[in-house]
Amino acid sequence: MIFRKTKSDLKLEIGRQSRFILIYSIILTAVPFICAVAQSTRYLMVNPEMSADDLETIVNRVTPLYSIIAVLFGVAFILLKRRKKLFQYDLGTQTRPLTPQILLICISLFFTAQMIFSISDFAIRALADFAGYTMYSTTNAIQDAEDSWALMLYAGFLGPIVEEIVFRGVIMNSLKKYGKVFAIITSSILFAFFHGDITQGIFAFFCGIILGYITTEYSIKWAIVLHIINNFIISDMLGRFIESLPVNIQNIASFFLTVIIGGLGLLILLKNRILVKNYLYTNKTEKHTYLIGWTSIWFILYLGLQFISALLLGFVKVS
Repeated sequence: MIFRKTKSDLKLEIGRQSRFILIYSIILTAVPFICAVAQSTRYLMVNPEMSADDLETIVNRVTPLYSIIAVLFGVAFILLKRRKKLFQYDLGTQTRPLTPQILLICISLFFTAQMIFSISDFAIRALADFAGYTMYSTTNAIQDAEDSWALMLYAGFLGPIVEEIVFRGVIMNSLKKYGKVFAIITSSILFAFFHGDITQGIFAFFCGIILGYITTEYSIKWAIVLHIINNFIISDMLGRFIESLPVNIQNIASFFLTVIIGGLGLLILLKNRILVKNYLYTNKTEKHTYLIGWTSIWFILYLGLQFISALLLGFVKVS
């Protein structure tokens, strides 16, 4: 049983990290919004007759650049908040070398997470359609954005680097004293809700588990590398390759690629289930830790706000 002081410390720590990611999320939302409003105002002052569609096209063209600016503001907030702790503690040091075998296993597990995402995305879209709604995800937003160096830089490199610093560096390391598994799962939940998208959040949760394990057992540097591999190589470059194929086989190629590599990831997990079970048992958290930590007001508030935002922005009633 956790002592009363430990209970209080746990709630305070979860609340502190939840406030941290809430403020960071507000920065990433507010800065692009302010930039878009400023740019729209400037164009309307020059051409008051400009249509809403033309204005939206102009704004979408530079949205990735606004996101980069927002991340830079976010980094300034992180540096201001963490200061020396960021380099002395959050980024940590490598505990043991990552073998090529573990690297390849992690990549295959990303495809397994993609399988889960595809199934959940299909199911939720079907339910939304049945209820008379159209689902709009962050994946759609990325596809709608104009392909540019800014989008590649943000989604493929800058985003993954800063997200790993925030979630695996600051948040997970701050919670590790309450147990490795607890820290990995809790940071993965916050990482999932951070995306503000229900199906994308499911994918992010499973990726967070993989990246959290790698950070804990190897190094946050390897988590950053894997995150970049997932975003830039798997999602971007592999996606571009598939799009270069004849239209009639694009979906087939994507399906079989995901199923084959993702299925391999599942087989690896099943084959090593005893090792997974032993790891969970060895690093288990004290009884009631989850209940105590996850009932923090700030934790609940953050999850609630992100979930409501995902519902309001992700589902549109079909007229």
